[in-house]
Amino acid sequence: MLYAVVLAAALGGPDPQSIFAHAALAWEARPSPAYVTWTLDVRLAAGGAQQRTCALTPGTAGPGCAAPDGSPLFFDETRDPFSAPAGTYAVQLAGMQTVDGAQVYDLKIAAPPANPAAAPLREAWIGTDDYEVRRLLYGGTAYTFARYGVQRIWWTQQAQGVWGTAQSVGVAFEGPKTIASVRVTPLCSAVRSTVLPFLSIERSNESLISRMDDNVARFVEAAQLASDPGSPGLILSRANLDWYAAQMYENLARADLLLKASYEKMPQGRDAPLDALRLRVQTLVDVQRIAVNQYASLAAPRMTSYRYWNSMVAEVARLREIDGGSKEEPPPQAYAGVWLFQQLTGERRNLRAPIMAAADYCGIRAP
Repeated sequence: MLYAVVLAAALGGPDPQSIFAHAALAWEARPSPAYVTWTLDVRLAAGGAQQRTCALTPGTAGPGCAAPDGSPLFFDETRDPFSAPAGTYAVQLAGMQTVDGAQVYDLKIAAPPANPAAAPLREAWIGTDDYEVRRLLYGGTAYTFARYGVQRIWWTQQAQGVWGTAQSVGVAFEGPKTIASVRVTPLCSAVRSTVLPFLSIERSNESLISRMDDNVARFVEAAQLASDPGSPGLILSRANLDWYAAQMYENLARADLLLKASYEKMPQGRDAPLDALRLRVQTLVDVQRIAVNQYASLAAPRMTSYRYWNSMVAEVARLREIDGGSKEEPPPQAYAGVWLFQQLTGERRNLRAPIMAAADYCGIRAP
């Protein structure tokens, strides 16, 4: 994660788009609590003060959860400041500041002039060491965030707009005590906040792996038929592999952030079942990283020098000899190695089974 920022700094400063992208990943990794009891001290710009209580339950928010102008005072899975499509915003690094003792990047964000309402994010203050969002200017309201509770969940500390300010006095994330059908343990909390998002990532990776398999087969076929290592068929196969690998690397970075957030919330060694579950998730991430590294290595050689050209010639010759000189298309396993594909088939099934079992134990429906 830090490599891109360090490299950008060596070339003249941190890259604003890279900072913005990492902040979006960190935001996505934040757990969204189902139940919140929130006490607020509201000071109106027109004069007057009031203390109100906001109650959040799944799918509903009490009247005290909105500002006087009707805008929500909080963010959850239905209100994501980073939900605009990639490339919507123009991002500029305005400088460095300090927010609540943390050094932050100050990003100025501009939406398309033709449709500013579709992208209401205007400014973001992002931690330099963890990319966590400390403050946002969103839709005319400035939000400052802090961690609350034993769960250390990020929540609105203060909201300020033309209507006035709302300051958090107390935040609790406990649901009704009468619900007995859902297990409340560190393991089940991790299933909700870490495993379910990870399974969504894993489904996306499964599709990408299938597409990369198809491209490996096309690459092998093109390598057998091509007399020129720089033929369009080989170049197109490499380009496709590189594109799919880039998407999978991004997914694995999201998975790393989910695990990081889980260990921050509950350090290793405090709950054995949770540690075992996280180890299985990490192993599944590692297995997929082995696969994408293998695919990326196939897409890596470039024809930028005589040395690279020779390496491509040798690679084509080797691929033609894989199946004993036959002109039949060898399976993708011939290039990537039998062990790798065994890992991606049997091991992925073996690793997913206990993860799904944990979700069933917690009474949570997994995708």
